[in-house]
Amino acid sequence: MSGLGDYGSLATIFCTGLTGINGIVQAAEYPLPNSLAGVSVLVDGIVAPLLAVADLGPYQQINIQVPVDRTSLTASVTVSQFGQSAQITVEPSLYWSFFFTLPYGPPFFASPGTAAVQHSDYSIVTSEHPARPGEIVIAYGTNPSIRIAVDAPPLGSPSPAFPLAFVLPIVAGGNEDYWGIWVNGKFPETAFFGLAPGLVGVFQVNFRIPADTPDGDAILVAVQARCSSQPPLTACVYYPSISARVPVQAASSQ
Repeated sequence: MSGLGDYGSLATIFCTGLTGINGIVQAAEYPLPNSLAGVSVLVDGIVAPLLAVADLGPYQQINIQVPVDRTSLTASVTVSQFGQSAQITVEPSLYWSFFFTLPYGPPFFASPGTAAVQHSDYSIVTSEHPARPGEIVIAYGTNPSIRIAVDAPPLGSPSPAFPLAFVLPIVAGGNEDYWGIWVNGKFPETAFFGLAPGLVGVFQVNFRIPADTPDGDAILVAVQARCSSQPPLTACVYYPSISARVPVQAASSQ
């Protein structure tokens, strides 16, 4: 398990024509299975671990862990069930996706929305229970295009709690690629960036809400940075993600 390795993010496939699925069929154990309800998925010819398949009436949904590091411009995705298959070519997302929450439902990938963020006691950050300036919180997401982690688990297996699997910058050809986050346009103090322990395909960032953050919705953005140093100059290009909101309120303002 130790050493450097790629770790696949999560993806959702929507399709029609799948049969024999009763509601939601979820994976019951780890490592995640390669087939559920007779459904299997290949990404560029590699079998994808499945989290769940569901029949939503007009269409079906398949949640997978992407089995390869998507650096090419396109990917071939094949869905099969009971000897029947369909293939499509897709363009991978270039954006980190934060998990967003609604008060009446489970997390979903959409924007605009409130990011899935927890306090240090693992309670959820909401408008009624906002983060405090200076507090360390935990944000969750998927799909950073840099997926190099120390102690990354095998595909389909949950990430370890000890040692933690953290993301490393990539240094090649005089460039350094790394991930970070902005809170209201500033880099906050970050304690951890890596795989969320006990989960598959989920990344987490432990960071401190800047002490000068005003009351209201702070804007959280994940940033991929590419920096090149040619003394005496250093240049960085930043690629920000879609933004998410984090409710913040100072205790003194209540």
